[in-house]
Amino acid sequence: MSISSEENDNTRAGRVAQRPAWLRLATINMALLIILALVLLAVLIYGCVRAGSLNAAFILFQGPCSTSQKINISVHLLLNVFSTLILASSNFFMQIINAPSRADLDRAHARSGWVNIGVPSMRNFIYLGPAKFVCWFMLACSSIPIHLFFNSLVFQVAEVRSGFGMTIAAEDFLDGAKYYQPGASLWNTAVPTNCSSGSGLKTKDCWKKGQSDYIGIGSISSFTVRPETWMNKTSEESMNISTAASDAHKSWHRLEPAECRSKFLFCDGGIGIQGYKSVVLVVNASEPRVSGWKRDEVFPNMTTSDSKFWNTMIPAQETNSLWYYEHCQIGASFDSSKDCSNTCKVRLGYDQMAVEEILTVDPSDDNRDPTWSRVIEVSHAQRAKPQWL
Repeated sequence: MSISSEENDNTRAGRVAQRPAWLRLATINMALLIILALVLLAVLIYGCVRAGSLNAAFILFQGPCSTSQKINISVHLLLNVFSTLILASSNFFMQIINAPSRADLDRAHARSGWVNIGVPSMRNFIYLGPAKFVCWFMLACSSIPIHLFFNSLVFQVAEVRSGFGMTIAAEDFLDGAKYYQPGASLWNTAVPTNCSSGSGLKTKDCWKKGQSDYIGIGSISSFTVRPETWMNKTSEESMNISTAASDAHKSWHRLEPAECRSKFLFCDGGIGIQGYKSVVLVVNASEPRVSGWKRDEVFPNMTTSDSKFWNTMIPAQETNSLWYYEHCQIGASFDSSKDCSNTCKVRLGYDQMAVEEILTVDPSDDNRDPTWSRVIEVSHAQRAKPQWL
C-alpha cells in the first residue's frame, strides 16, 4: 500500500513538472485580453448608439479648450497604455508560437536541418507547420496596426463659438462723458406701437403692461434690440456698457487698429478671439472738440410719436458719447472651410466685400486695411477666459 501511494505521488509530481512554464502567463494574458475586448466592444456599442451610425463620430466632451486638452491627453495616455499592453501580449504569444518544441527539434534533426532556439526566426516555420505560421501571421497583422492607429480613435477639434460685447463710442466716453443708451443704434431698436402712438401711458408703464406690438424705426431683423433691454439698467447689455465706460481707460488692454481688426473682425485668423470678451472702438471725430453726437442732428426727421418715446431715454439736444452697442457672435466649425461667421461684420466694415453668406468672414481677406486708422483710433479690450472649446 505504501509503495502504490508513493508511485501515485511521483506520477502527479511528474505531470506538474511537465506542464509548460509559459502556460500560466499565457492564461493571465488571455484573461486580460478578453476583459479588454469586452470593454472595447462596450465602447463601440455606446459610440454607435450616441452617433447613430457605425461610420459617424460622437462628441465625448465639449467645453473650454483647457479642459478639453487635459481630457485629450489623459485619454490618449490611456489608449497608449492599452495598445502597448496589447502589443506586448501579442509579442509574447508570437514568441511562444515561434519557439520549437522537442518534437520540432527532433524533426529538424531527422531531416538534417536545424532551428533557432531563444530568438524569433522565420526559418523555424519550415519545421513548425502551417497552422502555427497562420496564427503567428494573424497576431503580427492585428497587433501592429492596433498600436499605430489606436490614437486616432479620439481626436481634439477646435470649434469656435464665442461672443464679445462691441461698443462704438467717442474718445470722451472713456473719460467719463455722458452717454445715453442705446446710442445711435436706436435706429435698430423696435418701438411698440401702443407706446409711441399716444396711448396715454407713461413709457415705463407701457412696458410693464407687456406690449408686444412693435414697429421698427429701421427694418426689424433678428438683431433688433427691444427698448426694455435699455430701460433695464441691470440687463447684460447695460452692464457691459457701464463697465466699458468706467473701466476701459483704467485696466483694459489697448490694441492697434490693425490688430483690433484682425482679432474682432477676422476671428483672429479663424481660430477665435482668445483672451478677450469686450471691445470699445473709438471713432475719430469729424471736427475738433466734438465729443459725440446729438439726436436731432442724426435723426432730424423723427416722427412726433417716436420723438416723444425716445425723449425719456435720449434727450434731443444732449451730446451723447455712445454711438452703438451690440453683442457679437463668432462661430466656426471644424468641418467647414477656413471661413468663420461674425454677426458684427457689417458694423466692422466688411459689408463691401463680396461673400456668399451674409455672416461669413474670410480671414484671408485681412489685408490690414489702412482706412481703419481713420475710423478707429484705438481699441480697448477686457481680458477674459476663452468661452469655447
